[in-house]
Amino acid sequence: MTLLAFHRRRLFALELCLIASIPNVLCQDQPDVLALGQLLKHPKKEERREAAYELMQLGDASAPAVRQLVRAMGDDDDQVWTRVVMSLAAIGPKATYAIPALIDDMGGKGRYAEQHSQRCSFALSRIGAAAKPALVKALSDDNHHRRWGAVHALSLMGSEGAEHAAEVSALLADSNEAVRHAVSDALHVFGATSLPLLIEKLADGTEPEVQLAAIQALALFKKEANEARLPLLSLLGKRLSAETRGSALATLVALGMDEDLLAPLLIEAVLSKESALRDHAMQGILTMLHPAQHLVPTLSALLLDHSYDVRALAAATLSRLGSDAVPAAHVVMARLSEGGW
Repeated sequence: MTLLAFHRRRLFALELCLIASIPNVLCQDQPDVLALGQLLKHPKKEERREAAYELMQLGDASAPAVRQLVRAMGDDDDQVWTRVVMSLAAIGPKATYAIPALIDDMGGKGRYAEQHSQRCSFALSRIGAAAKPALVKALSDDNHHRRWGAVHALSLMGSEGAEHAAEVSALLADSNEAVRHAVSDALHVFGATSLPLLIEKLADGTEPEVQLAAIQALALFKKEANEARLPLLSLLGKRLSAETRGSALATLVALGMDEDLLAPLLIEAVLSKESALRDHAMQGILTMLHPAQHLVPTLSALLLDHSYDVRALAAATLSRLGSDAVPAAHVVMARLSEGGW
């Protein structure tokens, strides 16, 4: 074999390897997307399910069947409906035609209302920017599933959804608990964009429900929300509900405020006659990094207080600290040995 023939054969072998590494589009039969879309109208649900599944697997290659998929959203079989909506999610930005139908079904139907809302909101988030106007409008919808879905979809969009943080924050005190939780989570996802909005809602004159919801939402930011500490601290001395003041105190712990400064505030709160304030103070104490260092000495001294109520509350708090309360054991033993408590 000549050197030239050797190189020709080597080149041919390399070409074969290259061809083998590329999907053989010309040689393989590709699914007929529109034909699969037609099968979504098949009288047998098994055929409709299979067609919807195949379209879902094709991703954005199913885009030519978007209109057929939207029509199939009216299918009364839940498996078909789910696969159809997930197909639209897989198509993504090319599925803009489906936005009105997805918004409509996001309101939920039947016993699977929550799942329907979740799947539609996910699909809308994958469609992206084109869905935002409809999602913002849905924030004020009467249907709480639709409001929840709109908040969740914008949250899934991340920084793109953060452009509407103000509209989302308007639902902080929504009448539905699931929506309120979704709003707090979304504002946390939006990050720095949300912080000024939440801090603004701590101001005097804010509706109590909104103020409380903003405090609770800030707790999710932890040490990312240092600028919220002073506004939260100022709430502790105001004539607000025990729930609001207690939440502010617990949030200050979550934000990582100096435990030397927090300790006297927490002890004062845990000795309060207001149960809501005590409960939040205890929540904060249990999440402190160094309770033994900052709290146990003072609580130990309170075990000798002349007031039974103070002694009882101090003892109850120490009992929740577990091994961190060991330094207080000698006070307890001394008190018991004296025959009193």
